[in-house]
Amino acid sequence: MIFLLTLERTSLFYLLLSALAGLGYAGWQILSKKVSGRYSLLQVMTIDNLIFTVISLLLTLGFKESIIWPSLSFLWLIVVLFAWLTLGASFLNIFGFRHFEVQKGSLLMVLEPVFGVIFGWLVFAEVLSYSSLIGGALIIFGAALPNLIQSET
Repeated sequence: MIFLLTLERTSLFYLLLSALAGLGYAGWQILSKKVSGRYSLLQVMTIDNLIFTVISLLLTLGFKESIIWPSLSFLWLIVVLFAWLTLGASFLNIFGFRHFEVQKGSLLMVLEPVFGVIFGWLVFAEVLSYSSLIGGALIIFGAALPNLIQSET
């Protein structure tokens, strides 16, 4: 519901790619929990980044995207900062799933669109629609529901 009014028919292909990415991400979360008990966090992170790099390069070549080579510029500083933040988030994610149930952690991770809408409103002064507010409330309710049910039992 958050993005319902902004979707166009031409974006259906990209919506399907996003769904495929979500499926792959969920699969990786389960796999990383399974292997994180046997392998060190560094090994799991290395596997994660190698898989991500190979898939990204294949998609970049498949969609004939242009590759901008590294240079000493402000834009590349932002790219490097983003890479380090992504590595940090991946590290914390795998570390967290090592100590937390995947199904509960995954429910908390669906709050990403809610935070995206909030940051868009705070940082870029984007206007919130009623559907985005209702969708965000449903996502928060869905993420909280399993924890509310468990605390009652």
